Amino acid sequence: MDNKYKENATDYASRLWNEMQRTYQCCGLNNPNDWNRTKSFKSLDNEVARLPNSCCINDQNFTEGSKCLQKSEGHHSKGCWTVMKIRVLRNIKECKKLTESLYFFGLLTITIAIVISLIKKLRKNRALPIDSYEEVNTENDMWL
Repeated sequence: MDNKYKENATDYASRLWNEMQRTYQCCGLNNPNDWNRTKSFKSLDNEVARLPNSCCINDQNFTEGSKCLQKSEGHHSKGCWTVMKIRVLRNIKECKKLTESLYFFGLLTITIAIVISLIKKLRKNRALPIDSYEEVNTENDMWL
């Protein structure tokens, strides 16, 4: 942000800042005052501090000579770091919910697989003794 940003430049850093400030409706890293510390936007004694046009709410309406001024209320007041932090925390919460759901689904699947396996094993083990028991009884009629 420091001295690499230029208002209408096509370099990566300038485009990134403009796009981020427009997309996430933020201005500067911590707040709009951050731009006062850069060469391009440092205000002189009697000058009103200027901001990049991408900080202003309707920055698409700016012409080449227009300026986004810090004293106006038409600029984004939150810093991009704050906005991004909120978005990341929100996404982490969503990821946590998804992870918990997948974990529960995995446990449920494993439990069902174990139950099915036990049922098959019990059926197999119960079927042999019952069949052999019936055969023994049919051969030995004196017990009936």
